Amino acid sequence: MGSQALEKEAEFRQVCHWMTHKVLTISRKENLLHAAKKMARNNVSCLVVEENNKPVGIITERDYLRKVVLEEKEPHKYLVEEVMTLTVRSLPEDADVISAFALMKKYNIRRFPVINRNGHVTGIVTQRNLLNAMDHIIRHLDWKVVQTKIAFTVFQRQLEDVEIV
Repeated sequence: MGSQALEKEAEFRQVCHWMTHKVLTISRKENLLHAAKKMARNNVSCLVVEENNKPVGIITERDYLRKVVLEEKEPHKYLVEEVMTLTVRSLPEDADVISAFALMKKYNIRRFPVINRNGHVTGIVTQRNLLNAMDHIIRHLDWKVVQTKIAFTVFQRQLEDVEIV
């Protein structure tokens, strides 16, 4: 396999190829009712909380359920910053999908905002995105194994035809 093919293969393992590009964001000063409506209207499970185009938090359906619904808070009276998760773990666009998956397992989180070199959010990578990437990688590796087996079988046949003097 040529070096260009290897580079392309490695590049395709980057999260930027698998992430969801449309990231919904919200200000920390918005009220929670607005946040809930925005998630429901767009059929998403989280909003990245941004300031100056950089992630400062994340609010998820789980945050909303645990910190608003179960505590019986009136969502129009509270702000996103009061329930958002402050620890935002993000990934650079060129992060490897295998490493991203390992970090998800390590920190028990379901999604990462993806940031560019300037720290601006360019996407979000979820467990589902990574499962799709893993499926692609496994299929690719499986095909490589099949190709190797075929080449090996051909090589064995060629060896059988060689006369040893």
